[in-house]
Amino acid sequence: MPKEIKDLAGLSAPLTKLIEVVSDGIGTLYKPRAMRKEADAEAYRIEQLATANAKKELIEGEAKIQLLERAKKRLVYQELTRQENIEEIAEKSIKYLENETVADEPVDSDWRAQFFNKAQDVSTEEMQDIWAKILASEVKKPGTISLRTLDVVSKLSSQEAISFETFCASVSNKEYYFDIDTNISKIVKTKGKYSKNKKEYTELRNKLIEFAGRNSLLNLTIQNQLLIELQDANLLRTNTKPYPTTTSFVMDKKVLRGELICVIGNKSYWINSGGSTIFQTSEFEVYALTPMGKELQSIIRKEFDLKYEKLILEFFDILGIQLTEYS
Repeated sequence: MPKEIKDLAGLSAPLTKLIEVVSDGIGTLYKPRAMRKEADAEAYRIEQLATANAKKELIEGEAKIQLLERAKKRLVYQELTRQENIEEIAEKSIKYLENETVADEPVDSDWRAQFFNKAQDVSTEEMQDIWAKILASEVKKPGTISLRTLDVVSKLSSQEAISFETFCASVSNKEYYFDIDTNISKIVKTKGKYSKNKKEYTELRNKLIEFAGRNSLLNLTIQNQLLIELQDANLLRTNTKPYPTTTSFVMDKKVLRGELICVIGNKSYWINSGGSTIFQTSEFEVYALTPMGKELQSIIRKEFDLKYEKLILEFFDILGIQLTEYS
C-alpha cells in the first residue's frame, strides 16, 4: 500500500481499498470529493488566516503609529509644562534678590542640575515660591542649601510646606521648639513625680490645667500629628534631656553670676530656679530642627510669634522658674 494511502487514517476498509484502486489507476493519490472539499476548506482556512494575520499586522502597525503620536503629544505637553514651571520659579526668585549682595562664586553645576530636575515638576503657587526662595538663596551665596535639603523639599506636599512655614513662627533661636502642650500634659499626669510635696504639686497641677484651658492648650491631636509629619519629612527631631542641661533650651552653657542663659524666640534670658523643685528634676519636651529643617527655615524667615513667647514665659513662671531678659 502506498505511503500516502496509509496516512489516510480513520477511513473504512472499503473506502480505503477503493482509493487504492483508483490511485493505482490514475498514477496519483485519489481523494473522494468529500475529502477534496475538506482539503479545500482547510486551504481556504489557511488563506483566511494569512489574510487575517496580515490585517492584524497592519492594524497593529497603525496602532503603534497612533501610540507614538500620543506619546509624542504627551512628552511635548510635559516638557512645555516643565519649562513653564522652571520659568515661573525663576521669575519669582527675582524679588528675593532685590537689593541683595551676590557672591562671585558660581553655583555648583551638580547642584544646579539637581535643582532644575526637581523644580521642573513643581506647579503649585506655594511650592513654587519656596523653590524660588531656595534658588535666590543659592545664587546669593552658593552652598547655602544642600542637596539633601533639595531632596527633602522635593518630597513635601504643599500642605506640609505651609504647615512647616507656620511652625517656624514657634521656633526659638532659629532651631528649637519648646512644646508647651506636651510638657504641661506630662507634668499634670505624673501624680507628683516632680515634687515630694503633695500640696505643692496639687497647686501646680491646678494652675497648669487652668493655664492650659485659658489658652486652649492640651488639644494635642492636630499638633502631635504635625510634629510626627515634620519628623517623617526629616525636618524635625526630638531632643529631650534633663533640664537645664539640655542644649535644646539652654543655648549658652556658661554659668554667669550663678545663673544660666536661655533663648526664647530671639531674646536671651537669665534663668534662676528660685528654689523650684520642678526646675531641678523635670525633663522638658523640646524639638530641634534637623540640618535640612534649619536650612529651609533660614530661607522662610518667619518672625517668632510673640504670643507663643508670652505663653512660654507664663509657663515657666507657674513652675517658679524666673526668667529675666537681658541685652
